[in-house]
Amino acid sequence: MKWFLLGIFLSFSAIAMCSSDTIQWGQQESVNQRGRTIAMIGVHNGDRFLMEQLGKDRTLQIHRDSTSTKEIKLEMPVVSGEKLEFHSMVMTANGLLLISTGRLKDPERKVIYATPMSFNGDVLDLPKELDQATLDRTRNKVSFGIVTSPNRQVVMVYRDSPFLKKSNDRLNFRTFDTSLDLLWEKSLKLPYEEEIYELAEYSIDNRGKVYMLSGLGNVVQNSQRIELRSREARSILIIYDPVVNKLKEFDVGIKDKYIMSMSLEFAGNGDPVIAGFYSKDQFNSIGGTFYFRIDGAKKVLKSGGLHPFEEDFLSQFLSSRRAERASELPRFQLQKMHVNDDGSCYLVGEQHYVNERITTDLGNGRQRITYDYIYNDLIAMRLDSAGQQMWQVRIPKQQVSVDDGGPYSSFAFAVEQDTVHIWFNDHPDNAQILSTDPTANLKGFRSFGKSVITHVVVNPEGQKQRIVLGDSKVEDCIFRPK
Repeated sequence: MKWFLLGIFLSFSAIAMCSSDTIQWGQQESVNQRGRTIAMIGVHNGDRFLMEQLGKDRTLQIHRDSTSTKEIKLEMPVVSGEKLEFHSMVMTANGLLLISTGRLKDPERKVIYATPMSFNGDVLDLPKELDQATLDRTRNKVSFGIVTSPNRQVVMVYRDSPFLKKSNDRLNFRTFDTSLDLLWEKSLKLPYEEEIYELAEYSIDNRGKVYMLSGLGNVVQNSQRIELRSREARSILIIYDPVVNKLKEFDVGIKDKYIMSMSLEFAGNGDPVIAGFYSKDQFNSIGGTFYFRIDGAKKVLKSGGLHPFEEDFLSQFLSSRRAERASELPRFQLQKMHVNDDGSCYLVGEQHYVNERITTDLGNGRQRITYDYIYNDLIAMRLDSAGQQMWQVRIPKQQVSVDDGGPYSSFAFAVEQDTVHIWFNDHPDNAQILSTDPTANLKGFRSFGKSVITHVVVNPEGQKQRIVLGDSKVEDCIFRPK
């Protein structure tokens, strides 16, 4: 039974940790030098491609079925006598790209390369340079980012400069086809010299247009805490069309409202969809959802709107008196977004914050700072292609850990055939508590001495079911959803 449950997690891109090893399903890789990390790269024709890391060694795993697995130990390429460092593995429509970076024995230069590989794991050609950047005193750090178009036919490399703090800051893009032939390159200077922008997301569509989304983006937190802060900067979408060599700007702002968190994905016809949460004030709370859909070909707004949370929904979190006064939900951020082919979308927000506790030793006067990492309730909702809410549900949970960043907290998410699946670590008593009283206070998940994996299923009509799958320890693995 336990292995059957583990198979469910693998099918839906959940995360687990084996002993000191981490199995992570998703693009971001969690490195544990003492253990083993496995990250999902993608799926092609039913084959699942994973990257395993043990120390500095990396192995490409190709899972063809439940019993057949091919493993290829990856060797980092050597260029000009220097062994390059691993950056990422990218899946295109025609194969895989092993992305690596290096200095080539020049401390003032950073170069990024791609080595083409087949879907069978064979190296097809020598590494090819994608871009290089010159480092100086003002820009001594450069990080490269890579995104692919939805059809995986176009690969874009950009230099990640999230904070544009100087009027002479420029954005640099280079795009390639699946054969790594250069399609176009551009160095852009944004026409906003008096403002400071934080570019949260970069995307490219099937037509080769580049989309840059400013603002707080999907998730915002520093390593220690999430702080209340003013939201003075504008939230904008900037589109660069390489065919006509022009920039176009869309103001994502809403009159008398503040965008708190948002994300961008593409509908089936290529239209970009931007959605997220807004607030009536400038603090860390949300009062409803917003939605914008842009015509990808004409670059004009096709549909959009906002929808405040209704009193019945707010009353699930707040007292009836506060809900009547249209209070907002505190400390929620957009964590997951999924856009369907028709432009409708799913949003999942999470209440996450960090408490700082300062204690003083009266004997010697020394202070100790402790951080509590708190991951509480989820909200899941579906918006139609016009941005109206089709359903919205609260998913109660309570997770607290101390001085560790909450590695086993938060949740995993997937959508299959209009059904939402969410998994998280939970206290074993909560299922019985909620079945007796859906409004009762929960017991917090704090450790693996006593914990279970909860699976929440939300059907296409917005009806939810809460299922306990089993212990958080599955054989020698520990479920790690984040």
